[in-house]
Amino acid sequence: MEARTRSVPIAAAVALIAVVLLLLGDVWHSPTLQFTLGASASALFLAVAAVGCARFLRGRDPHALFVALASGTIGAQGLLALTWGAGFLPITGTPGPESVGTHAGHTPPVTAWLFGWTCAAVLANLAVPWRDRRGRPPVRPWVVLAISACVLVAGDVVLRLALEGEQVSAPPGVEASGAGAVGTTLGVLAMVGLATAAFRELRFGSARPPHAAVAIAWVVGLSVPLAQIQRATFASDTVRGGDGLPVTVAAILLVGFLAAETSDATRNRRVSDRAREILGGRAEIASMIAHEVRGPVSTIKGLAATTSGSYEKLSDDERREFVGLIESEASRLLDIVDQTSLALKIDAGALTFERRPHDLAAVVQDAVAAATVGDHPIDTSLADDLTATVDRRWLAQAIRQGVDNAARFSPEGAPIGVSLRAREGRAIVEISDRGPGVPPERRAEVFGRFARWRPQGYEDRQGSGLGLFICRGILAEHAGDASLDAGPEGGTMLRLTIPLGAPPMEG
Repeated sequence: MEARTRSVPIAAAVALIAVVLLLLGDVWHSPTLQFTLGASASALFLAVAAVGCARFLRGRDPHALFVALASGTIGAQGLLALTWGAGFLPITGTPGPESVGTHAGHTPPVTAWLFGWTCAAVLANLAVPWRDRRGRPPVRPWVVLAISACVLVAGDVVLRLALEGEQVSAPPGVEASGAGAVGTTLGVLAMVGLATAAFRELRFGSARPPHAAVAIAWVVGLSVPLAQIQRATFASDTVRGGDGLPVTVAAILLVGFLAAETSDATRNRRVSDRAREILGGRAEIASMIAHEVRGPVSTIKGLAATTSGSYEKLSDDERREFVGLIESEASRLLDIVDQTSLALKIDAGALTFERRPHDLAAVVQDAVAAATVGDHPIDTSLADDLTATVDRRWLAQAIRQGVDNAARFSPEGAPIGVSLRAREGRAIVEISDRGPGVPPERRAEVFGRFARWRPQGYEDRQGSGLGLFICRGILAEHAGDASLDAGPEGGTMLRLTIPLGAPPMEG
């Protein structure tokens, strides 16, 4: 929506420039330049048609197909006008006795040119669907192409038969208009159609290119039929300010399609890079799983084999001890699987959040109750009446990961502090421990996937290295962040921040 909004003043500015060109009047006398402008415009429109068709064939985008056909129609009719008359202007006729002092001319070339713009306006309005096409048959390009070609050929034949040899005359001293009644009607229809197409591109088109550029091109194109209708002379040696407008329209369309191709290539490259990153991360996760799972699985297998082979020789206390060890290792294995699955979803952006207003103190209490803290007492200091729009389950999971991490790297029996307070419109959860702490140069590293660094004295502590990665990933989905700092009584403080109230609007 923001891109479409920005394109409106751009379209208005370009339209103003086009009107200024239109009002410039005669520029200079040059039949060669006049013919060159006409031929260049036709060539550019045909180039736009080729680029649009190629885009359609790659991505099956109906918008590209209809804009390409509209451009091809204008280009083809421009070439017809060049061969039928003298450039975009009709052939200068010989004035009759009733029109002495006037310019009289044949109207078919100019009418054919306006007929092409009218057909292009119809195709331009079909570029943005008028109704939802989901569940409907796809657009068949050859059918659309055949219908468009038949309409153009039939219209040109009718114009040739009906208007060939017709002359336009005017009272003495007044120059005749070259559009005629039929041409004027076609020009008005073309302007109405182009205005509608530009509005639909801005209102209903995608925010991505080339929709904005197409809308700007159609706005500028409004001046082309107007310039031809208002042309007061058929003098073939005079170049008018409006003669450069078709070239401008075609150039805007071509630039828009080329920008769309560049944008698509950039987006595809980013998707490809992201896919490689995800696949690389999953390969890393698979390697970690193989390493982390091997330990508890080997322990469980050994305990089960010992219990099975020596069951009668074991005392009840030994059996209970073995069963307890098996349960402990199984819980460790389950934690590894759960953390790995959660990390995969966060990494792929596949985690589903259901945000509702919640009392944050209650969310923190849920997290503390679910944490594995062993013999570590929890000192809580929670502010009341702090509400935020969050996913209660996942925010509690993030806080729990922080509490688990604090318990894992704290001396036995050392208390863990958990506080909740508000500051500058944000809720702050601080989890502090009494462990050895994390040096400043290591703080960014421990938030990465599979962090292997351990503080001195805790090198043998088990863990997947995913806890803080999960914590920061969930906070990021809540427009928050997670960071480490030195604890107030030594150790480490994990600080989690999220906005209070409703989350920020998505752009």
